[in-house]
Amino acid sequence: LDAAWKAWDAENLSATAPAPAPPASPAPPSAVAGSAGPAAIGLEQESGVWWFRTPGGRKFLSIGMNHVEPVYWTSPNNRAFVRETYGPDLFLPGGGFNDGSEAARKWGGRVAAHLKSWGFNTLGMHNPPLESLRSTGDACYVVELGVPVPWGWNMKRADLVRAFARNPMDVFAEAFVAQVRSNAAERVRPVAGDPRVLGYAYSDGPPWTVDDDAPDAGSSLHPWVRAIMGLPADAAGKRAWVALMGERYPTAAAAAATYGLTAATWDELAGITAWTSVSHAPAAAADSRAFLERLMRRWYEVRRDAIRAHDGRHLI
Repeated sequence: LDAAWKAWDAENLSATAPAPAPPASPAPPSAVAGSAGPAAIGLEQESGVWWFRTPGGRKFLSIGMNHVEPVYWTSPNNRAFVRETYGPDLFLPGGGFNDGSEAARKWGGRVAAHLKSWGFNTLGMHNPPLESLRSTGDACYVVELGVPVPWGWNMKRADLVRAFARNPMDVFAEAFVAQVRSNAAERVRPVAGDPRVLGYAYSDGPPWTVDDDAPDAGSSLHPWVRAIMGLPADAAGKRAWVALMGERYPTAAAAAATYGLTAATWDELAGITAWTSVSHAPAAAADSRAFLERLMRRWYEVRRDAIRAHDGRHLI
């Protein structure tokens, strides 16, 4: 591994070679990720086995580490040790990580040395976009689009219901699209020409399944779907829900009946914000799965398009 990584360094990260500029016209969203343009890590299949491929054409195996995060070093348990090891300027006056400080560069250099000594060549997910990490080593890295989300790690149904009630996360809304595009401009554009980018990751989740579901009518609906159903009639997500109902039921009255409601027209159905019961659990569950698929497609396609607007070459 060490010999292979030294070859990567010599071939792709020459100190005298300028970083390639991103292409003037990024590949369209339908392009195969990593397939177009020079100086991007891609994929290569050999004898039925997929490999990562360096910009110079060399196959390699990505071995890396997630969660190389300064949040652990700024915790009360580690603060004294870290301050003594790296220097007091590792922390800002408010307690945050002082990226760009001499202490941060020392920390990043030690991380890079450890990774290389262990045979690791990649900074994976949940590694923040710190200059201290990326500038001190040669490891390739994953860029995460960190749009804030309402869910947390391994949330149970009751917690998810409360989280989505606070923030329904309407992925059909223009505000969501604008937020993702802004995040991509901040995270993707600056690194689009970096040959060390392994690729882009959307984020953890979302929670497409809820593992602690009880066999009752209330669990027929995914918490995210239920939250979108409760939006006002003019919300983009609510319009998407009603459109699905129009595809699955012959009339608004038939759709409403599944949920123990009455509605004579589709507009009347759209105006309902309290979907508190289920009269026909199998039909409601099928509705939920169908809409969850649309949420899923929208969730990923908006991110894909935002990334491809700035970078048509690196993997996703």
